[in-house]
Amino acid sequence: MSGAFLLDTPVVRAFVTDVKATIASTPSPEDACEALRPRFAELLADPDWLPAEYQAPAPESGMGGGIGQWALYRSEDGSLSLFALVVPSGSETPIHDHLAWGLVGLYRGDQDEEIYRRANGSLELVEQRPLRPGDFYVLIPPRDDIHRVRTTSRVTSVSIHLLTNDTGCVWRHAYDESGESRPFRSGGIHLAAALVVGIILGPVLHVVPGLPSVLSLFVALFAVGLPAITYMLLVGMWLVQLAAGQVSTPRG
Repeated sequence: MSGAFLLDTPVVRAFVTDVKATIASTPSPEDACEALRPRFAELLADPDWLPAEYQAPAPESGMGGGIGQWALYRSEDGSLSLFALVVPSGSETPIHDHLAWGLVGLYRGDQDEEIYRRANGSLELVEQRPLRPGDFYVLIPPRDDIHRVRTTSRVTSVSIHLLTNDTGCVWRHAYDESGESRPFRSGGIHLAAALVVGIILGPVLHVVPGLPSVLSLFVALFAVGLPAITYMLLVGMWLVQLAAGQVSTPRG
């Protein structure tokens, strides 16, 4: 199965396999979401599949308020992602969109959700609803695609997102109360970690015979979700430079 499992367990693998089969066998996003309802509800009801570290706040997160987005799975072509969004008690997300269809459900804690729509250049609040563990909803843009959630329980809330883009990597929109938008990319805790690994491994790879430090760049590029063809082109360019004597490798 192509893609990266950041949480590689039998439960996650089986879920992603079922999701891909369902999407491939249904004619529309609406039909796919309807068919996925029982399987998604089953995942939300399982108290044991998501390790505690994937339910932890992230104090250094760029989203602020300790909000963390933990990547669980991302497809190689960026057409599917599964992640856990962790929102500490009292914190709230920015008003934001998703630009992808899919399912979002609450796994732990309580939330209030505010749903907005754009109207005459501003934002209009169209619905406010409480969410409890096991509740989930369908996202099919532009319907219900712009929202904000806040945790109302004393415990951190954890929601599971199954969306048909690489949500942590794509540029989306965050909005202020007036409806003014700005570019927004939520990132992911594992994506940031991969970038750090790439930087750290550069000097190490440089001293290993036959392994140029440019490989650290490939790690970083993987973190931001570039397609496989990009790596093939980069490797090809490096090999051409190596053959021409323009790239040096350490000698033992």
